[in-house]
Amino acid sequence: MKNKKLIPKFKNIKEEADFWDKNDVTDFLPKMKKIKIEYKPKILKEESIVIRVQPKMKKKLELMAENEGLTLSTMLRMWFVERLRMVR
Repeated sequence: MKNKKLIPKFKNIKEEADFWDKNDVTDFLPKMKKIKIEYKPKILKEESIVIRVQPKMKKKLELMAENEGLTLSTMLRMWFVERLRMVR
């Protein structure tokens, strides 16, 4: 790719600053191809919490979830969300 214009050599910083005040940098860049950039939003990872319960309690919770047509994990997550909304 060839530059549209050549950037001149400058004697000092003031001369360079004056030059760029009067010229557009894009006139001195190589011709670029357009590219498509896809935005992929960052997916937040879920984290786990370990809660220890007695076997009888776990079985009861699993039956409750099953009766609601939910997995135990989903039911407990719903309970946590509901409770958090109450304490706001």
